[in-house]
Amino acid sequence: PQTTGQETGTCTIFSNDASSPETDVSLHGEGIGTNIESWSSLNTPRRYELGQNYPNPFNPSTTIRYSLPEETHAKLTIYNLRGQLIKVLVDQPQVADHYAVEWDGTDTNGNVVSSGIYFYQLEGAMFTQQKTMVLLQ
Repeated sequence: PQTTGQETGTCTIFSNDASSPETDVSLHGEGIGTNIESWSSLNTPRRYELGQNYPNPFNPSTTIRYSLPEETHAKLTIYNLRGQLIKVLVDQPQVADHYAVEWDGTDTNGNVVSSGIYFYQLEGAMFTQQKTMVLLQ
C-alpha cells in the first residue's frame, strides 16, 4: 500500500566486532508514496543461510545465526566428531526470518561437553547445511 507522512523502522547490522557483534539502527523517512511492502520485504531473507558461529573458538558459549526465506520446520542440531547427537537447539516450525541461537556447550542432559570440534547442522524443508566449530575449555 502507498502511504504518506513519516515512516520509521529498524535495521540490524552484523559485524565481527567482539564487543558489539550486532547493532540495531533506527531509520526514519518522510515523503509521499513510500511503499511499506517494499520496506518489509528488504528484511525478509531471500535464501536459506547458516552463518558461522561467533565467537569461534568459544568458551563457554557461542551464537549461531541462520536465515529462513519461507515458513518451514527448522531443526538446528549439534554433533560431535563421531557423529553422535549432542543437543537439539531448535526443532519447530518457524516463519521466514533471521534467527540467532546460543549454545552454552552442554549436552541434552545439561552436562558440559569436553573441548573439541563440533558440527552444527540446520535442516529445513528444502535445505540442509553443516558447519564446524571449536570449543576450548
